Amino acid sequence: MSISKALPVSWFSDPLWSNGLTTWGAIENQNILVQGRIKGIRALYTPPGALHMACEVPIDWEKLGRARFPCVVVDLHPAMPCNASSEWIIQERHTRQLQWLSESIHPLDELPKHRLKQIRKGERHGLRVELSSDHNRILSLHQEARLRKQLHSDETHLRSQLESVLKSPHQTSYVVQDAQGEDLASAVFLHEQGRTIYAFGGQKRSKQSAWASVMLIAKGIEAAHERGNTCFDFGGSMDPGVDQFYAEFGAQAVSKLRCIRVARWARPWLQFLRPDLFTV
Repeated sequence: MSISKALPVSWFSDPLWSNGLTTWGAIENQNILVQGRIKGIRALYTPPGALHMACEVPIDWEKLGRARFPCVVVDLHPAMPCNASSEWIIQERHTRQLQWLSESIHPLDELPKHRLKQIRKGERHGLRVELSSDHNRILSLHQEARLRKQLHSDETHLRSQLESVLKSPHQTSYVVQDAQGEDLASAVFLHEQGRTIYAFGGQKRSKQSAWASVMLIAKGIEAAHERGNTCFDFGGSMDPGVDQFYAEFGAQAVSKLRCIRVARWARPWLQFLRPDLFTV
């Protein structure tokens, strides 16, 4: 099977992330935000499903500051600084990235021994990883994980996104099955120039789910290497347990900022209903 080259631009500049939604901003390879409401307040925010803004074009902070929306939430590309004025709330977040020095180094050979042991243990118990472009299987596992974590998700919009993503040659998607042929976990990996991003992960809770997740990530790292990429981005997580799980692959923390502007009159309401928008 021939391997497609990585996408030459950021995956998150693709309009598929805002399809069916009202956008604000330029269209072609630009930093597009979508219009909606956050707890009833009119808002601009990073498109649902996109982990951050595209990185090809600098963000026009002055233009955003003039935008007549009481709430604006912008998730920046990893390691990108925020040059906004002091009225913005800057939240320090991070993703985790596993990097290797050159294409000649096989990153799987560099994984910690306990991770390689988990992969072998999963294989001994009959777990197998298979390529899949079936958005229903992947969506089902992704939604199950989000519901378990009590995370909001628009299934209709997500289904449309997945259908578009899985048609792209610049992604690789897998499902892990147990020995009885039941789906345990899934993941979609997005390949862009130099970097592969772990997206749309999902799993059923079981005694074998940890092995399944490690096997999936190993496949994603292998797919990144096959395309000549030297960085595997875990996508970040605000869950301390998940973040620690990623760190145990040897992945290093990389700053990823969230920039938030809230009009004064809207602050009491949002501070009560969305206090997470004000933590620093």
